[in-house]
Amino acid sequence: MQMKRVIQNAVIELVKEKQIDKISTTEIAKRAFISRITFYNYYANKYEVIESLLEEIIEGFKQIQKKNATFLLTIDMESKSEITERLLPNVLEITGYFYERKEVIEMLMNKNSDVELMDELYAVYFDHFIRVLPTIFYVKFSKRDLDYYASYMTKGVAIIIEKWFQEGFQQSVAFISESILKMLSDSLNSLYKNSKQI
Repeated sequence: MQMKRVIQNAVIELVKEKQIDKISTTEIAKRAFISRITFYNYYANKYEVIESLLEEIIEGFKQIQKKNATFLLTIDMESKSEITERLLPNVLEITGYFYERKEVIEMLMNKNSDVELMDELYAVYFDHFIRVLPTIFYVKFSKRDLDYYASYMTKGVAIIIEKWFQEGFQQSVAFISESILKMLSDSLNSLYKNSKQI
């Protein structure tokens, strides 16, 4: 695992300098202070290195979402302050997770990597919301209505996160978390109010 990390770090550095298509295995090996044979013992090619970094970020994010999904059932959605207070640890965990991996995320966001990180994150957020919303609101919304809310919440969170990534993580984890919580508490509270009218 340590050698894989050395190779990944070499690729992260090189992608800052040029397009992944223009980086050779020889360059990666040289930057990592290893032989090409050693590189091929761990990865089939340079794209596999990028893919492994992307998968690592997405899998860790999925695990946080999965771990924290069930506690939403215990929140009083009538109270925006309770929604904010109860969601805070989860949102802080996610933004902290991204911040700790900012070097990898900046590389994946770099046009040189040829990766669509935000599409992947968007899919995880949407999947989370589309699974969780029906369990929170046992009132039967139509699938279309839930899709709208899931899309709205996903886009709201994704825009905040993407801007944060693009600006090089200039804002603090706390600031980004508060921005996300405001949007989520408003959305969940609105959905709760609509459920009461059904």
